[in-house]
Amino acid sequence: MKKVLFVLFVFSSLWSCTSRNSEEAIRQKWIEKQMAREYKDAELDSLALIATGQDGDPSLVSPRYNALSVLRSELPEKKEVWDKVEKAIYAGDVYGDDEDEGDVFE
Repeated sequence: MKKVLFVLFVFSSLWSCTSRNSEEAIRQKWIEKQMAREYKDAELDSLALIATGQDGDPSLVSPRYNALSVLRSELPEKKEVWDKVEKAIYAGDVYGDDEDEGDVFE
């Protein structure tokens, strides 16, 4: 009887450890997913600043166009905004200086 109780105790303690570990694993996955999402948002924000000319030299066409290419591939639903940004790039202007030009991510 003591052996049976001991075995039951060992199994129950192992089971509680694995359930605790699975909760921690779920929490860790959620944290990693959040961090990846925040990193991606920061990357897109940085690319938007470069493409619009708000960060760096607005007269440099190549880096701005490269950033715009990445933004077009990541966010194709904003095609109209990217077309306006492209016009600003070729004009050597900073997108967002005019009042009718809204924020890229609005």
